Amino acid sequence: MVTATLPRQDLWVLVPPGWIEFSAFTSDEAATRWFDRLLAKTPDLFDEQTRVALRATYAQVRSQIPAGLVDSAGALITTLLDDSVTMWQFSMRVLDLPRSGDINPMAVVERFLESEQGRSEVGDDDIVESFQTEDGRDGIAIHTTATAVDDGGQLVANVPGTDPAALGVVYAAVRLHRQEGSEADRLAVVTGIAPNVEQRLPMSIIAAQLTLSAELRDEGADPPEGSIDVDTTGRFDKTAG
Repeated sequence: MVTATLPRQDLWVLVPPGWIEFSAFTSDEAATRWFDRLLAKTPDLFDEQTRVALRATYAQVRSQIPAGLVDSAGALITTLLDDSVTMWQFSMRVLDLPRSGDINPMAVVERFLESEQGRSEVGDDDIVESFQTEDGRDGIAIHTTATAVDDGGQLVANVPGTDPAALGVVYAAVRLHRQEGSEADRLAVVTGIAPNVEQRLPMSIIAAQLTLSAELRDEGADPPEGSIDVDTTGRFDKTAG
């Protein structure tokens, strides 16, 4: 479970085992303490030289994420059915929408995507799907491809199977619960990136978990059930910061 502090509310997100969080911290020191605790969970897996290199890489990745751009950004290193290792990248941002009264913003987006102009923005091989949460909130997901940014070849060199010309990408958005007394909606927008199109489908399962689990709770409210991996509120884990 990851939480990020927003004005008068906390964002809670259910993350999979092995999640490496980069963004949802109040300071570099808090991020370093969290990463050291993550390394400490597997004391026999790395020697000290490797730990030093991992800390440096973690700090480098964090430095490349512009402050305030997203509320949570993380990576999941996992294995595929053929036992090969891969890495999927994710980010989440909560967007504040203008006051909309009784208008459902996701229905507006869906109608746009069904229009001639909306269809022109979607590739022939892209997949657009709508969904609904168990409590009736609407969401939309777009499965597409993207070209990797120029990173000096780091992604290709470090993630097997990377196709820089066609990364597998999922964009998903879901309407969050309105704060009591508010006439404006907030959306949780998730971006998931796999190293190639073939991995887009399994990666999208994790993206769906992040999207569907996103929840806003008033400051001071009890957390959802489950262990807390990253706590930026300082109320539940005094060492996380």
